[in-house]
Amino acid sequence: MKAIIYGIGSFAEYASYVISKDSNYDVIGFCVDQEFINRTDTINGLPVVLFEAVQNIYPPSEYEMFIAVGDNEVREEKFLQALQKGYHLLSYISSKANTWDNLEYGKNVFISDDSVIQPFVKIDDNTIIMGSRIGHHSQIGKNNLLSYCCLAGNVIVSNNCFLGLNSTVKQGIFIDSYNIIGMGCILVRNTTENEVYNVHKTTRKSKIPSTALRKKYLR
Repeated sequence: MKAIIYGIGSFAEYASYVISKDSNYDVIGFCVDQEFINRTDTINGLPVVLFEAVQNIYPPSEYEMFIAVGDNEVREEKFLQALQKGYHLLSYISSKANTWDNLEYGKNVFISDDSVIQPFVKIDDNTIIMGSRIGHHSQIGKNNLLSYCCLAGNVIVSNNCFLGLNSTVKQGIFIDSYNIIGMGCILVRNTTENEVYNVHKTTRKSKIPSTALRKKYLR
C-alpha cells in the first residue's frame, strides 16, 4: 500500500521513516500547503507536493494519507480536509509498542515504539501517543497529543488535549477538552474545558562546579 505524509517537519520525517520500515505502507512523498513551500522541496529524496493539488497527483483511490503535525488544532483541520478530498487516513501502531489485541483505535492514530498500553483502551481519531503509558479501560478522545506521560486506569481524556513530558494522571480522572497538562504535572482531580496546568519550579543550577564532585562521586 502506498502512502502520502502531510507535513515537512521533523515529526513528518520521523513518521515517514517508521511507517515505511514497520508497516505494510510504502511512503512515496509528502504534501503541505502552498504557503509553506518556497522552493522545490524533497525530504530524504522523496517529493513534496502541494496539499491543494495532492489529489490530482496522488489520487485517493490509490494512496492513503497520514497527517504528521504536532499541533492538535492544525492536525484536526488537515484531517478534516484530507477526508473531504476522499483520502483514507492510515493509522500506525509500532510493532515495538506494548499493546494488546483488544486495543480500539480510529483514523490517523500514531502510537510510537516505546508506548505501553494496557487492555481495554480506546483511542479515537487523529491522536498521537508518544512513549506514554496508558492504564486499562482508559479512553482517549480525538485530536490529542500525549507525550511521554503516564495515565492510570479508567482515565478519560476528551478532545484536543496535550499531556506533556512526565505528567501523571491518577486513576479515574476525567480530563475535559482543550486542556494542557504541562511537563511534570500530577493530576489528581477532574478538569473542565480550556484549563492549563503547569509546574512552576524548575531544576536549579548548583553553585558547586562539577570539578568539585567528580572525584567524590564518580569513581
